Amino acid sequence: MGSICKVLGIRHTVVEIPEDEIFTAEGVVEQLKKRPDATHVAIIHSETTSGLINPIEEIGSAIRSLDPKLVFIVDGISSFGAYIPDFHKANIFYMAGSANKCIQGVPGFAYVFCKKSHLETIKGYERSLSLSLYDQWTYTKKTKQFRFTPPTQVISAFFEAMKEFKKETAEGRYKRYSENQKMVSDALTEMGFKLYLKKEIQGCIITTFYSPKDENYDFESKFRGIIGRILRRTSKEEAVHIPRQDN
Repeated sequence: MGSICKVLGIRHTVVEIPEDEIFTAEGVVEQLKKRPDATHVAIIHSETTSGLINPIEEIGSAIRSLDPKLVFIVDGISSFGAYIPDFHKANIFYMAGSANKCIQGVPGFAYVFCKKSHLETIKGYERSLSLSLYDQWTYTKKTKQFRFTPPTQVISAFFEAMKEFKKETAEGRYKRYSENQKMVSDALTEMGFKLYLKKEIQGCIITTFYSPKDENYDFESKFRGIIGRILRRTSKEEAVHIPRQDN
């Protein structure tokens, strides 16, 4: 986020904390009190470097109590689908999601949940022609189309992924991810691996372990071995038949 602001010439402050710690509502409010001229707050929900989940609902609620006009932006690219926040409680103005990640489609486009009342006020403030949320929103309302050539295959995959998501439900997906995360964590912990994060801030999407200091441990060979087992298992599964569609 800091790099994006730097490239676009947006005045900003990056608040850094250790990678194994979450941002807290109290900590964010404390930082904002030091910067009374702040207009926006942006945070990542699921940190892909470690796997922790920042408490965006508590943070967003605290920001609203401090100043309701502060625009709260959430990067939900790697979390939405496994985690569905309470948008009202979190006071989210904008949250970006992805066609792949926890929606389980394929990469190719992103979408943004917007607070309509604020979206209506940002005309003319965009710093990008192709990434203008306001222009895309108004154009979609008029034409039901993308402003530029759409990634049709990705949209088709997204449509199928959303049908699967609806069938599994958000609660079901979170439960499945959590069970898988626990299974992997328990198995590797039993093998001697140490979790990087404390359990209370560990998410269900990404799990990080310390590399063992054993001289016989080699990450590359271990990684290739795991991938090989996955591929061999996948190859034994029943092939999926996709019927031809001539029309």
